[in-house]
Amino acid sequence: MPFLHLDHRSRFNAAMEKAAPIILCWVAGITLGISYLAMSTVYFWGLLIFFLLVVVIFRNYRLGYYITLLLVPVDMTQLSVILPDISTYHVLYFPYYAPLIITLAAWLFSKLETREPRDRTTPVNGILLFMVTYMLVSLLWAPHFDLGSHLAVSLLLNFFLYLLSRDVIIDESTLKRAAAVWIFMGMITATGVIVSQWETYKWTDKLSRAITIVVNFGEITNRPSGFGSTNNMGGLLVTSIFLTIGMFMLSKKFAKKFILFLIGSYQLVAMIVTASRGSLIGFIGGLVLLISIHPSNQNKFVKYSFLSFFLLFVIILVAKPSYIDRILVGFGYSGELYFSDVQQSSISSTSSSSTDTTGLAYRKKIWKKAFKEMVNRPYKLVLGLGIGGFITYSEAIYTHSVPFSFFFDMGLAGALLFIFLALILFNNFRYYLKRAKHTEAYYLFWAAVVAFVAEVGVHGIIDYDFYSYTARMFWLPMAFSVAALNVMMSENPEL
Repeated sequence: MPFLHLDHRSRFNAAMEKAAPIILCWVAGITLGISYLAMSTVYFWGLLIFFLLVVVIFRNYRLGYYITLLLVPVDMTQLSVILPDISTYHVLYFPYYAPLIITLAAWLFSKLETREPRDRTTPVNGILLFMVTYMLVSLLWAPHFDLGSHLAVSLLLNFFLYLLSRDVIIDESTLKRAAAVWIFMGMITATGVIVSQWETYKWTDKLSRAITIVVNFGEITNRPSGFGSTNNMGGLLVTSIFLTIGMFMLSKKFAKKFILFLIGSYQLVAMIVTASRGSLIGFIGGLVLLISIHPSNQNKFVKYSFLSFFLLFVIILVAKPSYIDRILVGFGYSGELYFSDVQQSSISSTSSSSTDTTGLAYRKKIWKKAFKEMVNRPYKLVLGLGIGGFITYSEAIYTHSVPFSFFFDMGLAGALLFIFLALILFNNFRYYLKRAKHTEAYYLFWAAVVAFVAEVGVHGIIDYDFYSYTARMFWLPMAFSVAALNVMMSENPEL
């Protein structure tokens, strides 16, 4: 009888295993049907996409990392939260947070299930971990705990994105795959910028008095932006252009080189169309570094740069010549305009007070406000203003400078930390650029380094920070360049 009992149990288990997919599909179908009837169409599809992401990412968390990268350009679509004490400031949660959170959960589950060894360390891990820890501790003296807590969530998510990047990009093949996804992200960004000249869309839904969902695509202050803010889109395009150049250098077939040349030119056009001065300065700085890294190929780079700029000029002259005037005005030109409907730059007719609302004058104003608070309370010169402190005292949405963000948020210790971080990165990048074997990964390594220097080292002087609205513009180039450095270290153990 016991044997008969066991036989029945095994048959039942076998039957359940066969029926499980059918039962699961049946339950899922009923759930979807009820959800469709009970929810609005927008939220139904949003929930369906979310659950599909959960299924796909938990099967392979590395795929979740690539999905997260593709959503990074989208920041004008957001969950906006208004805090009661600071009604003028909106805390923003972006779409890429959703796949990132799912990916982090799947990543952690995979580590616990397989008991994989700890990730390899990098030269800057300790500094970045200390920086994040210090910012979390600074909640103790931050002027607004609620604001600081929301910004701490953004900081932690972007820091974990950095850690995830090092786990996914471990060798030459994954480095090439990640670079290809980044370039595709650049194509999405470029297309959004270009299309937004003619197409716009906005939808909002107020969930409560404090929380609003915003879906937005279009221009910002008559500047084509596409899926996100102008400077961020220009910055992402700069990084993608240099990674495209890296892929171009390691490619051997003419057809692939030609396609990559067109892709790079297309992204360059979109970057200029944004009229982001910081992005243009960063691109020029990165191009100078690129030529200096490979002086033997200087003639080739000059030739390709000339062709790209010539193509760029022709396309802008035919499609949107007014952008030439926009860039000139952005850099302070106040004379006669040749490509716009108006005959003279508005700079010459505006008052000094109005010109203080943008550009370097605006940055000086907000930096002066924050520094005044530090001088009035000297202990803040040492400890910093704390997470969210700069936003509170300056009434700006972010610091508009990566180096100043270190200083204002963490005080004198933060300034020293920034110098220490820059020196370590500089020494490691220079060491491996000079001595590493010239493999395919090597070209992507120096492309990642150039992208990082252009966007964080040059553009980041006058834009971005590392914990709020523009934080991903610091963490993503950092993550990719450090991951590429890891690959160089593994490929060159003798160094």
